[in-house]
Amino acid sequence: MAVVGDQAARLLGISRVEDAPAVFSKGQSYTVVGVLGGMRREQRLSTAELPPSTTAGDRLGLRNVTHVLINTSLGAAQQVARQAPIAPAPGHQDSLTVVTPADLSKPHGTGGRPARAFVTSARGVLGPPRRG
Repeated sequence: MAVVGDQAARLLGISRVEDAPAVFSKGQSYTVVGVLGGMRREQRLSTAELPPSTTAGDRLGLRNVTHVLINTSLGAAQQVARQAPIAPAPGHQDSLTVVTPADLSKPHGTGGRPARAFVTSARGVLGPPRRG
């Protein structure tokens, strides 16, 4: 099985996965189980065929995952960072390095007043209100 990027699906004429379309890579057939779209950061994936990591290792000779990028909703990055290493390296998740952005859901250095700090900083950027 494999997931293909939305542009690859378009080029191959795949509009639905319910009919079990297949793609071929190095002479091996893979059933398309999903189409990945909406990639803003990693646009090159829109033309890719993505087999599971075990298949990539066994059949295609790809051994090491060197980079994983996960987009999250605001405030979810910390939890996803705790859980994400388990999937690519079950039992060895401590061997992976996870880098997360700062947790923006909690106030930092504002004495617990994030809204006031935002308004104060916005005033500095926008300037004082006009009079008259």
